[in-house]
Amino acid sequence: MTSHEFHEQINQGKRLTIVEDLVLDIDRYISKHPGGSFAMEECVGRDSSKFIYGAYTFEQNKGVQPYLHSNYARVIVN
Repeated sequence: MTSHEFHEQINQGKRLTIVEDLVLDIDRYISKHPGGSFAMEECVGRDSSKFIYGAYTFEQNKGVQPYLHSNYARVIVN
């Protein structure tokens, strides 16, 4: 999928994110995410690899430590 196709589908209402080189449709999983739907909604249309591997948090300037997802979470992604 090209970048143009990815963003075109986002504009059509698809809930897609990227993890590494995978384009994932996260629509059915958003409501099931243990961190809440907010975390997943923030990943729609962008590369969310940095969140999966604990290198980034939504609250960088508030002293919140990045969350390192478990191996099970990575299995779900795969």
